[in-house]
Amino acid sequence: MTLKDQLAKRYFDILNQDRYQPLIQQIAQDECNTNQKPTPKHRLCNIFLGSVPENYENAQHKILIVGRETRGWRGGMTVPHYDMDNVIKSMNHGQTFFEKQISIPQKDGRFLGFAKKVADRAGADGLLWANMFAVSDNLSTPDNHQLFDDIKQLSKELLLAQIELLRPDFILLVNGHRKSVQKARHEYFKELTWAKVGHGNLHKRYLEQCFLNLDIKNTDGSPYQPICYRTHHPSTRSPQGKKGLAQLLEHLPKG
Repeated sequence: MTLKDQLAKRYFDILNQDRYQPLIQQIAQDECNTNQKPTPKHRLCNIFLGSVPENYENAQHKILIVGRETRGWRGGMTVPHYDMDNVIKSMNHGQTFFEKQISIPQKDGRFLGFAKKVADRAGADGLLWANMFAVSDNLSTPDNHQLFDDIKQLSKELLLAQIELLRPDFILLVNGHRKSVQKARHEYFKELTWAKVGHGNLHKRYLEQCFLNLDIKNTDGSPYQPICYRTHHPSTRSPQGKKGLAQLLEHLPKG
């Protein structure tokens, strides 16, 4: 099986747990009502599933960028259940969209603009995309939704499956300082060891290195220990936050 096939199988097993069926049904119902007027207070989007670039295994640098939420991912498309066909369709849709976006000019201040800069510096073949929350609520963070605990747990399982199977060399947590995001980050990555120092003249709030110590072995038997960085979301208006993003790019290897 290819890495993509293995990841699809992991996603399938996660999504078909009984716990997540009420959430999946609610998403399908909300997508049916996308054009409803007036706009409902809560509207969940389809679940985002990260994929694998075609030449990932041979990429010189493997980097996972973790954003914040999906911003209405695939709005208006009803996915009532996640059989293997729908899982693969969702993965393909996301990868096609991502590859197109990092191949064309992007505006600063957008997640995809930052992703393009990473691709330009380190290469696109090894670039992965994930989100702290795999579902958005009315194009924003779903922290006020009644199913938020299920959204967090599902997002955690999907993200860790991506990391455990694809083992990127770098993990870039560019999802900001919103309280719900910070809490989720600590819940997802309890194995993180924070360096507790900033970089250059920046406080650690704007750029911080961390180390993820999961019980995962590389093919040669050595422990898998990616280098992680945490900084602001690319949409930040903070001058220091923008400096943190710029310095993060400088810490990445050139492809």
